[in-house]
Amino acid sequence: MKDDQTSGIEPAASPEFFACMDRVNRAIQGSNDLESMMSDVLDEVLAIFDCDRASLVYPCDPESPTWKACMERTRPEYPGILSLGIKIPTEAEAIAVFRALLDTDGPVSFGPGSSHPLPAHVAERFDIQSQIAMSIHPKEDKPWMFVLHQCSRPRVWSDEEVRLLQEIGRRLADGLSTLLVLRDLRKSEEKYRRIFETASEGIWAQDENLRTAFVNTVMTQMMGYSKEELKGRLVTDFMFEEDVANHLSKTEDRKKGFSDVYERRFIRKDGTTLWTLLSATPVFDGDQFKGSYAMFTDITERKQAEERLRESLEGTIRVIALTVEKRDPYTAGHQNRVATLCVAIGRKLGLDEDRIEGLSFGAMILDIGKIYVPAEILNRPGKLSEPEFDLIKGHPQIGYDIVKNLKFPWPVAQTILQHHERLDGSGYPGGLKAPDIILEARIIGVADVIEAMTSHRPYREALSIDVALQEIETHRGTKYDPEVADACLHLFRDSGFDWS
Repeated sequence: MKDDQTSGIEPAASPEFFACMDRVNRAIQGSNDLESMMSDVLDEVLAIFDCDRASLVYPCDPESPTWKACMERTRPEYPGILSLGIKIPTEAEAIAVFRALLDTDGPVSFGPGSSHPLPAHVAERFDIQSQIAMSIHPKEDKPWMFVLHQCSRPRVWSDEEVRLLQEIGRRLADGLSTLLVLRDLRKSEEKYRRIFETASEGIWAQDENLRTAFVNTVMTQMMGYSKEELKGRLVTDFMFEEDVANHLSKTEDRKKGFSDVYERRFIRKDGTTLWTLLSATPVFDGDQFKGSYAMFTDITERKQAEERLRESLEGTIRVIALTVEKRDPYTAGHQNRVATLCVAIGRKLGLDEDRIEGLSFGAMILDIGKIYVPAEILNRPGKLSEPEFDLIKGHPQIGYDIVKNLKFPWPVAQTILQHHERLDGSGYPGGLKAPDIILEARIIGVADVIEAMTSHRPYREALSIDVALQEIETHRGTKYDPEVADACLHLFRDSGFDWS
């Protein structure tokens, strides 16, 4: 994330904000080792903010005689304090920084554009031109300092960057709380039990028979059940039926010794849905599997916000699709039918549901570029002249130009651009060949041909489905992707595919 006029974090409801937080959440959930977690998080922060150094300093305490960088990630040309492997005396400049952070509920900027000067001695020693930092407060520990440095140039941190850093800092404090708990586990079972209940994340353990062995208070609060109501119950008792098979599959992975991070939804006692991001770890006694435990973060609000954004996006897509079809009544419903077939082909190919959703969205507006083609050309019953056909052939490029700056989480613009390309280079507008055509465009290319051939057009009657399938079969592997073609042929010939 660069600090030019076109960059910066979007408002909290934007996909980019959620994407950044999701990267950090996954880094936090991805390891039960404190050092690995801190390193992974700082790697993500370094990339997200495009800064030169990201550090976690301990303690953020003006009364402490020394402080040190517990973890640091830097650009190679800007090594930091961690590389020295020493503790730094807490002198006047550090005291001023620590107090400024402890007195503020959020990030504080130092240097250009800020009322706080850079700590001169440290800035000179480590080439710091701009700094932003905040105190974070893990439970049962002293405060830490979470700090970013820009060394290559002066930098004024934007309001959006400050806001994102604050959210990451809060999440990092929770992650530190949990992993500090797990670190202490190894020292004392008694201390483990006490801190276990103060963890900010839910913890749920199942025994070798997949029954609940124990849960912490946070987990009971998430689920709405008491510990007594959960203990001894199968975890699957609280799952959606369609998720059980996946849970059992992942349990088999635990038995093989594999940990994992993934999203899982549960049914709360009141019947509502709880969305979680969990980190699951197996438990063994020697070689014998004894069960597993997982740490859960409640991501329900995030998932609900994503769903609202998705619904808004889908509504926009449908309006655009309807606008195109109103100008060309002969193709009314064409894009929706293509989308329906694309979804079926995608599932036949084993694509995940998120990718299938992006494929469907791309298909629903595949002909958006035709909005710039005169209606009299679109609806002409006779043969088009060469210039008129060239105008028609330009619609993928026009469609791409219309949507290329929209922030879809899928390659919608490239899908629209390439949906008339063919493996042998005979397509348009770019004459691309197999290696350069994305799978989504290959799928839509086949579905588009099937739907178009079997629908009435002003210049011809609808052809039979057998004729359309013969076109796909004849050019399988030359014009059309062979796996996509086979999936399509199987759907119609063996699975009784219906457009409805």
